[in-house]
Amino acid sequence: MPGSQLFQGPTANVFGSLQQLITALQTGSTSAAETATNALRDAFDGLTGQRIFYGNTVNQLNSTQTFLQQEKVSLSSQATTLIGADLTKSATDLTRAQTAYSATLAAAAKILPTSLLDYLE
Repeated sequence: MPGSQLFQGPTANVFGSLQQLITALQTGSTSAAETATNALRDAFDGLTGQRIFYGNTVNQLNSTQTFLQQEKVSLSSQATTLIGADLTKSATDLTRAQTAYSATLAAAAKILPTSLLDYLE
């Protein structure tokens, strides 16, 4: 809300009420001073309502920001758990798989010594 609406709105005109109060005090009119004081009080009540509204909005935004930061940490942790790998374990598993593959090839070569050339003879 722009300041012009906040301080000079149709229901809460802070500056207009202050000007009325100044004029009433300068002229010595007690009824005008009372009217201006009530208008000023109403204007300040309107300001207080707006301050509370915007304060609550800021608190909600701060809470949302805190929640999103916590979610970011949580999701990052989950991603690390799902994607992250133990390098030592992965290297050991790869070495075992390569050894098993080599052993399988060696065993197959001894069991199946025939080749295409054996059939051509």
